[in-house]
Amino acid sequence: MKIKRKDLELIVENYLIKEQLALLFTNQINKIKKEALSLHKEAIKISSKEYFIFPHRDAFRHIVGYAFLVHWIKQTFPLADYIGKGIGEAYELKGAIRSYVKGGPFDSGWEMDSANNDIGFDLGLEHDNHEQIIAAAKEIVDTGDFFVEDGKTKYKDCMGDKNIDGCIPTKPKSGSGGWSDEDFERHFKKYYKPKNM
Repeated sequence: MKIKRKDLELIVENYLIKEQLALLFTNQINKIKKEALSLHKEAIKISSKEYFIFPHRDAFRHIVGYAFLVHWIKQTFPLADYIGKGIGEAYELKGAIRSYVKGGPFDSGWEMDSANNDIGFDLGLEHDNHEQIIAAAKEIVDTGDFFVEDGKTKYKDCMGDKNIDGCIPTKPKSGSGGWSDEDFERHFKKYYKPKNM
């Protein structure tokens, strides 16, 4: 069977179009990954300056980082904001796998992080700039309206409960930004007001 020149040209043209689309798609994915990492680093930097206790620092970082990502996607790829949802869950999965490979549990705070990411997702859609996102996230964290370790309980509802991880503030892990014992004590007193339990 002999292929006609016209059919061969169509095959080559279709192949080239597919190759160009694949390259374009790969470039867009790499652009998203690079921007996501940059936004995450910015959220870490801000959270390290604002909060000197866990779970506040971790919640703020997840809320702001996710909101920044969703906001950027909303601005860059109109009508594609929900891409951020998948990217955020992929990062959490990556953390769980990394924890498991190192001999730890297959979670790395998955429940808490995902629940706080959802708060950030909404902030990223609602607000027009990073300043608004940061202000809204600070209000959420300052009032304890974020999730603790189980991903179901809000800090404001469990403060002081020794049976739920994250309801009694602890020092952030070393390497998670500068803090001193004085910073921790000041923030502990500011944010820890246990209810009668």
